[in-house]
Amino acid sequence: MEPDSPQSNAPEPEESVTETSQVPAPEEAATIDVPTDSEPTPVEPPETPVIESAPTVDPSPEATATPAASPDVPTPATIPASDSNTSLQPTPIQTAPIQFAPILTGRSVEEMHALRVLSVAAQERLVQEKLEHLMDLARKEGTIDRTAARLHLRIAPATATRYLSRLVQEGRLTRHREGDDVVYKVVG
Repeated sequence: MEPDSPQSNAPEPEESVTETSQVPAPEEAATIDVPTDSEPTPVEPPETPVIESAPTVDPSPEATATPAASPDVPTPATIPASDSNTSLQPTPIQTAPIQFAPILTGRSVEEMHALRVLSVAAQERLVQEKLEHLMDLARKEGTIDRTAARLHLRIAPATATRYLSRLVQEGRLTRHREGDDVVYKVVG
């Protein structure tokens, strides 16, 4: 190699002949065509795994555990110590009936709608209480900002902004910019 010639890490292309592949019969070993001067290497097909059956349990009364106090609770089966060749069989699982909350069972569509209306009304009462707390704080301090509202009610910043905007829409607060900050003042 000459000292002034540039060095390259790329491999030099080799001249080779690629053989065409043929689909082997299922009982023959597959061959892979390699573009080199060497002979093709036979590839063995993968072996099919053998799946053994699970052992079963003797369903006799002597082989099962004593039932628990509740008949709905499934009891696990035990393997008899004397017969190690006995295969295990899965025991059927007994499930308890699903218990729904009494408020949801046997209700008509009209009753469910009435419950929903009551729920929305209860949520609105809670929001009104929080808005009144914000108004009390604003009257006491003279102004209120989002951070003070958030800390006072222990709510998320977006919720504090939504509550303060609602008070502005209701005409109870006015919004003022003081530099980069936004403060809300009590009307009147």
